Amino acid sequence: MMVCGKMLIGDSMKKMPIGILDEGVQGLCILENLTKNFKNEDFIYINDVKSYPYEGKDKEVVLKHVMVNVEKLLEYNIKLLIVISDVIIECCEEYFSTLKIPVINIVQSIADYVNTYYEQKNLILCARSYILKANIYQKNFKYNRMYNIESEELENVLISNMSKTSASFKAAENTFKPVNQKGCDLLIVTAPWLEMLRIEIFEFLEVDKMIKLDEVISEEIKKKNIIQYSRGRGKLLVISDVSIKNFKNITPWFSLKFKYIEIENEIGEKVGRQNSKI
Repeated sequence: MMVCGKMLIGDSMKKMPIGILDEGVQGLCILENLTKNFKNEDFIYINDVKSYPYEGKDKEVVLKHVMVNVEKLLEYNIKLLIVISDVIIECCEEYFSTLKIPVINIVQSIADYVNTYYEQKNLILCARSYILKANIYQKNFKYNRMYNIESEELENVLISNMSKTSASFKAAENTFKPVNQKGCDLLIVTAPWLEMLRIEIFEFLEVDKMIKLDEVISEEIKKKNIIQYSRGRGKLLVISDVSIKNFKNITPWFSLKFKYIEIENEIGEKVGRQNSKI
């Protein structure tokens, strides 16, 4: 039940899941830790693999994709929506403000965390070039000095499933060479799966701490006025637009048990989408 946009807590209410909206599969890294931090909660994760990446597409097209997936999540009566992709936020932030359930915005969540714990510190922001140019993080941070670093080379390593290899260490060295000796307080990675390259990154980067996005999101969940269950092991449902075989092929590092539903992606036919390699 909703009153003035807030969730009422009642013993008679059925168990309601938390919805997670992603673009590709990067958010699975956050999801894996959320299931550990909130062991009794049910999670429903949905992405748009065939349309990845969204950058370069018209915002109206991205919005259509996002609305379809959000409506699918709402069919499961979710009590909270977590938007993992900053590209989605860049294109659709106004739409999320119209929803009648609480929404956790990864961009605002990161900004709040940084400004709370690292205000007026020296920061490194590692994000896709599209996001860096959009300035969606920089305009919200209160910092002393900040260095912008493009993450594409690192993400290509993960796309190729080559973490913990000479290629991943070389990519980390190349990526952070410009800021290797800047003495920064915090490395902010905005693509969740970059945390899988933590060993490589700290091999070549002198920084006090690397942000942990699951901790940031967990902190935001606890702030929301939603039911938090204390009994019964939570379940996970994954919804995507590729076969489960393809899904497992592109996520060999994902170890959680889950139920899987494959859905048709009809929007791509209508807007002339070209498939991109995940």
